[in-house]
Amino acid sequence: VAGNLITASPANDTISALLALDASVDLVSVDGTRTVALQDFYIGVRRTVMRPNEMMTRIAFPALTAGDTGLFAKVGLRSAQAISVVHAAIVVSRSEDVITNARIALGSVAPTVILADTSAHLIGHTLTDDVIRRCSQAASEEVNPITDGRASAEYRSQIVRVLVARMLGAIKAGTESTAWPDRVITLSDGRPSTIPPSLSIDAHDEFTVSVNSNEVVGSHGTDETLLDWIRTNARSEDGDLLTGTKEGCAEGECGACTVHMDGQAVLACLVPAAAAQGRSVTTVEGLSAASDIQLQDSLVASGAVQCGFCTPGFVMSASSLLSEHDALATAEIRDGLSGNICRCTGYESIVEALVAVDTGAAR
Repeated sequence: VAGNLITASPANDTISALLALDASVDLVSVDGTRTVALQDFYIGVRRTVMRPNEMMTRIAFPALTAGDTGLFAKVGLRSAQAISVVHAAIVVSRSEDVITNARIALGSVAPTVILADTSAHLIGHTLTDDVIRRCSQAASEEVNPITDGRASAEYRSQIVRVLVARMLGAIKAGTESTAWPDRVITLSDGRPSTIPPSLSIDAHDEFTVSVNSNEVVGSHGTDETLLDWIRTNARSEDGDLLTGTKEGCAEGECGACTVHMDGQAVLACLVPAAAAQGRSVTTVEGLSAASDIQLQDSLVASGAVQCGFCTPGFVMSASSLLSEHDALATAEIRDGLSGNICRCTGYESIVEALVAVDTGAAR
């Protein structure tokens, strides 16, 4: 989250959510600690008030009370892992249905994510259709979007009006949480992490990782990702390098490099190798449970693999998903696999393969 805030792209989703929550950040350096309100943190496109010697060490926001409610929404060109065309977050405080405070944050519509002045249109009013209409129109007129490869400026302005109106309408109707799933998919088996309480590794220090139940000793943990470290250091019992984990995007968007670390699906291209010190890592070569074998057989039977480049990541995410919950709904399967991108097979056959394993059809 800190990285997403510091990158400072106006398309970064966490910024609008935390801006609406009135968040602040602590910036620490040898000169001391200063706390900056998130609304004062950004000074331009990908520009912040951080000094070269500062590190963000804390993100905080006031606890919500019984009278507070809100939601986040975004429009993208695909249903997951998409850079926002527009994103927005709204938090309102009410006393006997009268709005006492409101914060509307809008992203991808200006050089920085903005806290809309139109929030003032809500204070002192109840959420009537007329108030919602006036507020959403004012929000649309306040933004200054650009035209780029994802959308035109005109489209973004209209989407702001529609999005704000729908979000306020959901708050009015009390349906702001209806899109929240009954079961949250975490791609984790619930195992407690074994990460040591403190870790200090220099660039050439040796460290040890359990990879597929085999201890692997290596160095360069501070200047390599876990992905590169596995591919150049870890070997199978036959002595072959473990190259099943692939690099796709190298920035955490495609899921091809997914591995399990202490039972949690992680993106190996984003994990520093040193962070795996003393932990248990499983790659696609290390899956051996009966359910994992059935999963792989089902993927083949359903025609869910073609080039095989993204397949290891799908197998790892699917393995976590199947071990986390039973009787998965199709929507849960799609949610669990949303972090993995397939470039050639298509998703229907992949979902079909998981449904077959989960219902026992593959057995």
